[in-house]
Amino acid sequence: MVKNIKIYIKTIFFIFLCTSVNSKDLTGVTLDCYGEFKKMKQYLFYAINFVDSNFVKRSYLFIDQWDSNNEIVEKKSDTYKYRVEENYITYEWIEQNGMSNFEIIDRKTLDLESRDFFPINIKCKIVDINKNDPFKKIENYKIPIKKEPKNIL
Repeated sequence: MVKNIKIYIKTIFFIFLCTSVNSKDLTGVTLDCYGEFKKMKQYLFYAINFVDSNFVKRSYLFIDQWDSNNEIVEKKSDTYKYRVEENYITYEWIEQNGMSNFEIIDRKTLDLESRDFFPINIKCKIVDINKNDPFKKIENYKIPIKKEPKNIL
């Protein structure tokens, strides 16, 4: 019964988020996102929190296990200015090399599109950050220490 009420409340909130013209302020909304590219053994975790009416905190964890001897792990966290449009939420930034970059969240499906991680299909869901903090999953992931291979001969 309580679970049904929670689902009902989340559904109402999701409909309001997606359809309201006045929902430009997403303060407090947290998204937990995941995507994978199975053929290449690549996995991507995102945590997104709309800090206030202008800024979004975004963290990601990218894991590449294509080479079983050399797991590649990349973590990044930063805050960006976001913009809410009728169908999309966008945020952009300037990379260290001076190139502009951006990500887009579809307001109806909560799919996240990232130029950095194409063709990984990233799906998001709204979560309660107090009960399920996606930032902690990323922060607590232990980056493997690369061991020097032993001499065979």
